[in-house]
Amino acid sequence: MFVAYVVVTILAAAAAFGATGFDIVKADQVRETMRGYGLPQWTLNPLAILKALGGLGLLIGLAIPPLGRTAASAWSCTSSVQKSPSSEPSGTPTSRTPCHT
Repeated sequence: MFVAYVVVTILAAAAAFGATGFDIVKADQVRETMRGYGLPQWTLNPLAILKALGGLGLLIGLAIPPLGRTAASAWSCTSSVQKSPSSEPSGTPTSRTPCHT
């Protein structure tokens, strides 16, 4: 069981570092996505730093379990609140039916 814990932790940390690298290398694509979320451009670097710190926290958590639990909780919370950006420009009429009739 401990081996599975270590493997999953390392994979999660690698995903966090990969997301950080993607934010840096593919910045134009990430900026476009951030615009869809309505986030200002200046938030890209702080978010990339937080992702890297989350991955580092997961790895350090192998030696200090309370820190690992905190990093895992924070990482899962930020992952669970993400939503898809709207693919339709604001103000565009849609063919969706209203909830009330």
